[in-house]
Amino acid sequence: MNTLKQISRMWLPSGCLFVLFLGPALPCVAQEVKPKVVLPKEVVPKEERYTLRYKPQLGTTLYDAETVVTHTLENGDKFPIISRAQLVWKNIAVDLKKGIWTFDRYYGRLSTIDRDTTIKEIGSINKVSRLTFSMDGQEIHQEVIDTAILSEDAQFLSYFFRAPRMMLPLPLALVTYGASWMDDRIDTVIVPGGRFRYSIHYIYEFDGVKDTLGGTAAIITSVQTGTFSGMQQRVGEQQLLFNGPITGRDTTYLNLLTGRIVRRDSYVNIPVHVQTEHGLPSSDILDVHSSYVLNRSNIRSTGLKRGD
Repeated sequence: MNTLKQISRMWLPSGCLFVLFLGPALPCVAQEVKPKVVLPKEVVPKEERYTLRYKPQLGTTLYDAETVVTHTLENGDKFPIISRAQLVWKNIAVDLKKGIWTFDRYYGRLSTIDRDTTIKEIGSINKVSRLTFSMDGQEIHQEVIDTAILSEDAQFLSYFFRAPRMMLPLPLALVTYGASWMDDRIDTVIVPGGRFRYSIHYIYEFDGVKDTLGGTAAIITSVQTGTFSGMQQRVGEQQLLFNGPITGRDTTYLNLLTGRIVRRDSYVNIPVHVQTEHGLPSSDILDVHSSYVLNRSNIRSTGLKRGD
């Protein structure tokens, strides 16, 4: 036999590597076999996506409405003006193929209190408008079908107390929490002896969903910034020029099943700078809080006429 050590290697069934020497025998050491650990795949929850749409039906919808305008003078005196009413949406036509509908909008049972005195000329604020909207909240057409004349008591505040637009534009695509979109709007209010212009930029955000007022509602918030300007000259008085910035916010609850607004809360702040032709300028502040809560819907007849 060759004097050199002959080495042969073999794998034993146990996995032990056995080395054979012609010299002294070495002990066999078994290798530890560790089981392979398979980590579970990370589960990423899918984002819930929603389609936000209005779904009008023939009939009439009523909202309980309240608006409080607090007029703060330069000297700090405050004068709250309170309006309570039922806001009426009377659907005239619904075209599902074209995705549009037309309705009349006005106040019923409107009462306005100014320094403990009710303004009698309710009709001066409460004009009936006929509007046509798309199902995603885009205004297509608007006309005033009631030409009530504004009274001096109501003309300046008519913008805040008139029946609100309520409808906000909705995104065409599916949305998830945190989605945002924008809109710009210019409103012009014509009054005897002048006009007022409100130019506002809106940033909307889909905040989530909430079970409220008998269903599951999408919560849509908005932040508003803009400007207010205008002029007015009453009979026998000097011309007044108005301007100031606008800031505001509101929250709208849209029922996902019925496609109906069930609540809206809003706040607007306008520091108004007033310049007269011959006198010293002054600065007042208008704070406007409004709330609209669904009362009833799809009513055949309310029995409410404008101003009832």
